[in-house]
Amino acid sequence: GLQDKQWGPQVGLRLSNVKGPLKCDLVAISVTGEEQVISTWAVPEWGYGINGRPPLEISGGAAMKSGEIDRLEVRTLKGDRLVTVPVRAGSV
Repeated sequence: GLQDKQWGPQVGLRLSNVKGPLKCDLVAISVTGEEQVISTWAVPEWGYGINGRPPLEISGGAAMKSGEIDRLEVRTLKGDRLVTVPVRAGSV
């Protein structure tokens, strides 16, 4: 979800069915193609949201207005895209 703050949008993410080990980024991509890393984390070998484990919950912020964000992407630190979430008014 996105929540507007004076400094920019606060972004919250909940992911399930994530197998590890992985190191990942949550990236905000603007309508002009600018990219900003919102958060970085490691997924342990046993993963998140699988085999009875709780989902991954993270949050962070971006230095752009929420209306400027086209999409959010979860990527490995090697650059592989795992998830893309389109952002439209009221969709996230």
